[in-house]
Amino acid sequence: KELVRQTGGKPQIIGCPIIREPDGLAMSSRNQLLNPELRANAGIIYKSISKVNSLIRDKKIDEIKDIVTENIDKTRGFKAEYFEIVDDKNLEPITKRDQMNISKKYFGCVAVYAGPIRLIDNIEISLY
Repeated sequence: KELVRQTGGKPQIIGCPIIREPDGLAMSSRNQLLNPELRANAGIIYKSISKVNSLIRDKKIDEIKDIVTENIDKTRGFKAEYFEIVDDKNLEPITKRDQMNISKKYFGCVAVYAGPIRLIDNIEISLY
């Protein structure tokens, strides 16, 4: 939405909630490309990013990023490309918790390789 606003583009962006599989994996046509072992373990992505809301009050941003990526990376066949906490307007990464303002929205965004398949996901982060 912000990109369209900044560029004066004409597309209408219609946001909708992420639809998830029972294990939390975001539904995507890419999921069909996962072999059975990778698919069976793919819930680790959502499980890992879901922990952020319980960590955000007590941990530094770098510590949270390490926890999320290490949790994903220790799962056979999975490698986190990145995990970032960003604001919802310009998607700029937050490097310190004191940069966050309770009146704004933030998201944890992750990209993960499950074997050769790149999967992405995000979760809203609550500061309270």
